[in-house]
Amino acid sequence: SEGVARVSNMSLGERLFGPSTDLLQLIMREDWSLAAMQCISHPHLAGRLTQKQGFFMGRHDARVLPIHQACALRPPVDMVRALVLSYPDGVRAKESSFGRIPLHVACRSGASAEVVDALLAYHPEGAQADDSLKRIPLHYALKNGSERDVVEKLMESYPEGVKRADHRGWIPLHVACSVGTDPDVVRLLIEEWPESVGVKTHKGSCPVKCVGMAGNHPNSE
Repeated sequence: SEGVARVSNMSLGERLFGPSTDLLQLIMREDWSLAAMQCISHPHLAGRLTQKQGFFMGRHDARVLPIHQACALRPPVDMVRALVLSYPDGVRAKESSFGRIPLHVACRSGASAEVVDALLAYHPEGAQADDSLKRIPLHYALKNGSERDVVEKLMESYPEGVKRADHRGWIPLHVACSVGTDPDVVRLLIEEWPESVGVKTHKGSCPVKCVGMAGNHPNSE
């Protein structure tokens, strides 16, 4: 009976893969409760860089912190808080492949508004951060269908973000139009910067011309 009780108290991840004390492995299993406990018990682990093969799109390797890996998996907000409190510099750290901070990764992965709000609370300037493709988190939030609350939080934190163009001249409105974003979100972008409707990409496409061009937007990375 003691053995049965011990098994019943194990997390799903432990039952499937066996017990682990490796923080990154726990995160990859999405064993959030144990991962958070490990952060609290051994905070130094949150600052440990790891080389991850195929971290982006299964093709691009990157040296990442546990918070990058967590943000790629839509973590609960308590997990994000545990990681930041264990290693405060992590929220500003850039992974090695595209120079993305955790907020970029979270927005690429459809993180909740609660998680985005927490990341912004710990690093308000994160909404302004660009990666090696000159994209800010707002670009990725729009491209990946983030809920309206996420877009609003990013815009509130950095209103000028609607004017930021990536390496191919795509501003957030181009991205929104290309993927068929909710009209209410498109309206938010235009109201913040009405002149954006006339802005053209480096190839000469205005936002209206970008409608339905999702497959052509260079966001495969």
